[in-house]
Amino acid sequence: MWLRMISRPCIANITRAAKQLLVGGLLASASAAAALDEAQLREHLLTVFPGRAPSYIQYSPVENLYEVAYGSTIVYVAADGRYMLQNGDLFDLVNKVNLTEIARARMRKAALDGYGTERTIVYPATAPLQHAITVVTDTSCGYCRKFHQHIDELNGMGIEVRYLLYPRAGEGSDSYRTMASVWCAEDRQEALTRAKRMEPVPLRTCANPVLEHIELVDGLGIRSTPSIFRSDGVLVRGYRAPQELLALLGG
Repeated sequence: MWLRMISRPCIANITRAAKQLLVGGLLASASAAAALDEAQLREHLLTVFPGRAPSYIQYSPVENLYEVAYGSTIVYVAADGRYMLQNGDLFDLVNKVNLTEIARARMRKAALDGYGTERTIVYPATAPLQHAITVVTDTSCGYCRKFHQHIDELNGMGIEVRYLLYPRAGEGSDSYRTMASVWCAEDRQEALTRAKRMEPVPLRTCANPVLEHIELVDGLGIRSTPSIFRSDGVLVRGYRAPQELLALLGG
């Protein structure tokens, strides 16, 4: 999947300080290793991205950093060819991993572990627990409803589902009132299932964590539903059928 980054830019969500640290590490590595000239770098990149020849390669204003164009997409590559920056993400071209996404996963795991499960809506596994996932959901989201249709199957596969309630239309919207009512219901699981079936849920008011969920999800850099977090903080974007999701969770 990482090889698609040239044609489908990644979404950057790192702070300015983090970017400075990443660039500093990149340049230090490039200084310590043998620098490539432009022809050598072009040949190297063709081995990394077969069939994708750079439009041009030139020195950037920053020492030990090349500016490389693929059509209208601009990336920055360390002089030794090891690391690449694109849209704020740092890629290790040797090990073929997005180092920034690994850092994001650590941040997400810490945030979700710190929040805990008591103020989420949990559908526990009905078979021996294999995986626990946190799902950002909205009752007005069609793919969220489709995901929930498989909740019994997922639980039967040993997957615990923990829902964060995220009305994309914000506080005061119909979906916000619905999800607040779900939380205030005597049986939250049953109420959420009814809402996902587009069945009426009696309006209720009580102290609820929906605004907390919005703040938590926004802090994780997420704006779409469904978004699925593995227990290690790795993000799985969008709807996934049960068997596909199981494979992404590690079987």
